Amino acid sequence: MLQVQSLACERGQRRLFEGLAFTLAPREILHIRGGNGTGKTTLLKALLGFYTEYEGQIEWRLDEPPAYVSHAAGLSDNLTVAENLHWYAELCGQRLSSEDLARALAALGLEGMGHRLGSTLSQGQKKRANLARLLVAPRTCWVLDEPASALDADGITILHGLLRRHRDGGGGIIITSHQPLDLEGVKTLALGALEPRA
Repeated sequence: MLQVQSLACERGQRRLFEGLAFTLAPREILHIRGGNGTGKTTLLKALLGFYTEYEGQIEWRLDEPPAYVSHAAGLSDNLTVAENLHWYAELCGQRLSSEDLARALAALGLEGMGHRLGSTLSQGQKKRANLARLLVAPRTCWVLDEPASALDADGITILHGLLRRHRDGGGGIIITSHQPLDLEGVKTLALGALEPRA
């Protein structure tokens, strides 16, 4: 799915990481760990092509772009949950049926909440609705930036179930998270702060 070689990046005269080399294959989860400011989100954005000021090689081998769920809520406050998910599915070229929408909401513990405006949701509910994107527009690879933030214990259990099912179904996952992952066979990539360049 993905091969990365000799990847280095700096922002504001500060070297975030260098010499990164890793791969992602089907049925693998890569957990990127590191403290604040070590470049986890920048690394994800470089992998996805949102940030291009890097050195090294990033080679994807996929038939479609990865699904990306950012750290932000990613919902319009002025649209209902259902409208947000319909919009996202259409953006990805998918036609979302009412049955598929209901299944996605149920999988995230949001049954009966499709009519709710984004502005009326708690942060945890917004995060769950954002994660429902993964189900309404399926992709082989998921790239997730702190998906467990704002989730309660039940939400984290749901998240781990989604990750497990996607992995076991042949998908690949790249995830940043400060929380440990309650999953088997997770590969870890640790980022550490580098000294500023002279």
